[in-house]
Amino acid sequence: MMFKQIRTFKGVHKFLRENPGIRKYCGFDRLPDRVTLSRRLKTLFSEFLNGQSYNWKNKFILDKK
Repeated sequence: MMFKQIRTFKGVHKFLRENPGIRKYCGFDRLPDRVTLSRRLKTLFSEFLNGQSYNWKNKFILDKK
């Protein structure tokens, strides 16, 4: 099996644009704008690393566990 190495947000957008089956599997009925996709991925990445929630007004919220 081959894995595609994508190192940029622009590359992710291009890959999803060229592969509609994978795009739908990821939950996108239609492809978001490249900037929107980039912001969403950056937010998810920061939540993963920090264990914190992030709202769209650039304020961190501590997780209540």
